[in-house]
Amino acid sequence: MSSRPVSLTRAARAHLGRALLDAGYDSEETHVLLREHLRAESIISLKTGRPTTKPPTGKYRRMMYDAFPREYYGQRWQAESAINRDKQLFGSAVRATSWPGQKREGYLRILVHNLLILLCPLLR
Repeated sequence: MSSRPVSLTRAARAHLGRALLDAGYDSEETHVLLREHLRAESIISLKTGRPTTKPPTGKYRRMMYDAFPREYYGQRWQAESAINRDKQLFGSAVRATSWPGQKREGYLRILVHNLLILLCPLLR
């Protein structure tokens, strides 16, 4: 696995239990990284490409095809909504350069976001 996505490699530090990813991450390599190396459950929507009657190859992609856990994947909209609001309020760039600084900045953004929700009725 030579070309691990940076965001998934950093996820190793977060000790994930479950990862809900969109179709852009759909590959057997990503499933293997998450499940076997990071010990997290991977739920990834299958890519839609050329129509075919054949099921996908690969152990984990086949699992997603046979029994996709919609009850978990359907909750992604909540995270997507919060991320979108955060970007609108604070911008998409993280200014800190070190990993501890980025974590602190993330926690501070979450704290300010939650305070704004509590104090500003327009954001509800």
